Amino acid sequence: MIKSRGIVAVLAGGMLLSACSTVQTPIKQDPFEGFNRTVFTVNDKADQYAFRPVAKAYNWALPQPIRSGISNVFSNVGAAGSSAIACTSRSCSAMPASMAGS
Repeated sequence: MIKSRGIVAVLAGGMLLSACSTVQTPIKQDPFEGFNRTVFTVNDKADQYAFRPVAKAYNWALPQPIRSGISNVFSNVGAAGSSAIACTSRSCSAMPASMAGS
């Protein structure tokens, strides 16, 4: 619980500091350049301090067969969603008859 508060504090501080990273003379062709740079900085710091350590811990804690199994589950869930979208048309001709319910 205390660690999560620390992470939130670091991320909030990063967002506040990144607000200072605006461009002094924005180019007319890109009026959102300052905003884009701020968002990039926030995302970069979030990756550096939150997501990368979690990914490293995930790789360290779980053996490769378990990580492959988890990846397969999410792949199958995604495939089921795209199959359902494909079946919303009048025919499910791309799917085998056993899966289409015909």
